[in-house]
Amino acid sequence: MRRGSRIAFVVVLALVASTIALRFAMQNLGTTSCNNKVPTDVMSLGIACDRFAEENGSRFPRNLDELLVPDVSGGTAWRGDSIPLDPWERPYRYEPPSDESAFVRVWTYGEDGIPGGEGDDLDCGSGMRR
Repeated sequence: MRRGSRIAFVVVLALVASTIALRFAMQNLGTTSCNNKVPTDVMSLGIACDRFAEENGSRFPRNLDELLVPDVSGGTAWRGDSIPLDPWERPYRYEPPSDESAFVRVWTYGEDGIPGGEGDDLDCGSGMRR
């Protein structure tokens, strides 16, 4: 396999793994405290982060606003005018892949806006632990 083909294969493999991981990680989003907006936003933002990495040599965005920066062809990884806010009108939290996690994390701290909580204050998003 040529070097370019190996890089493309690794990027595609990472995209598939990220998509699968997001689907499994979002299982806790079925609770009533995480309304229907959160799962849709989290999945869409995760896909946009994967798209960004694909267009930027496997580098993930440092923050979600970077999804709005045009690439060399003039397109953006996020297909909209602005990054969505959580249901409580706050920015979603974001962590790119790291040594601790191979996956993108996108989440909200719930209605109260602080870590932890139950009911409407429950943290929810990709990669959240119960």
